[in-house]
Amino acid sequence: MKTTVFGFFKVKDGRILDSVFVDMPPYERTTTGLWIDVSKEALELMKMLGLSLAAAIHSAQHAVLNRFALAADLRTECKPDEKERMKRPTSRTRPARLVFYEQASTGGSIAARAFDHVNDLLRQAEERVRTCDCYDGCPECEQAVHC
Repeated sequence: MKTTVFGFFKVKDGRILDSVFVDMPPYERTTTGLWIDVSKEALELMKMLGLSLAAAIHSAQHAVLNRFALAADLRTECKPDEKERMKRPTSRTRPARLVFYEQASTGGSIAARAFDHVNDLLRQAEERVRTCDCYDGCPECEQAVHC
């Protein structure tokens, strides 16, 4: 896994005061993970509904993790809400996909288990979000308390 830090936000009282860009080499480490590509049809539907693609994909990642019993050992990239919902274009584009990786090198067993059950996890996540009594997301369906 390669992580590249392009900058950070200076935050006070939950408000972004400044964004600082940095130039530093990528941090690389070996881990195991999986990704699920988001279909072109799903992307078009989200655009038609006026959803933020990045925020919707991020919510979907948490919805899947919330259905996985071993989720404590899997991670997904969590960004500040302001960055997730940014409207300005970026040169750092990547395919639309749900990405999961193991926090520490555990030999790939946790990511492999998630991969083995990915269809069930996706169905359970969709059902939970669809049937949840909340209005705009909660820790029971598509939010994570640590994010």
